[in-house]
Amino acid sequence: MVTSTHFEREYELTTHPKDLYPFLVSDYGLAKWFADEVVIHNERSYSFIWDKKTFPAKLVGRRQNKYAKFEFAPVDGENPTWMEFTIETNDLTQEVYLKVVDYTNDGDQEEMEKIWDNLIENLRESLLNV
Repeated sequence: MVTSTHFEREYELTTHPKDLYPFLVSDYGLAKWFADEVVIHNERSYSFIWDKKTFPAKLVGRRQNKYAKFEFAPVDGENPTWMEFTIETNDLTQEVYLKVVDYTNDGDQEEMEKIWDNLIENLRESLLNV
């Protein structure tokens, strides 16, 4: 039996929501920090490629400069997995946070923390060039 892992964390980013959002939904932006390659087949159908393996996903929810949610196709009869990104701005300080929620069939909490911390560091480096 496969155990599911639920990971949720907020990361502070030095950016503006309109600059961050393309990194969460565009093939170019996602390939900069999240996957080896991303192919968008139509408005809601994506392929994420890691280590030459393709993982189909659907963009099941989005709101411009605020939110994106992807659901990945089940693999080998497992439950579907999903991840969502929510951009939050503190109205008082104007600090921008990216809330990541990842529900997967792989890994444990500690492993997920390491993976996401590394991914967000890649995102931060990519955002420096915006």
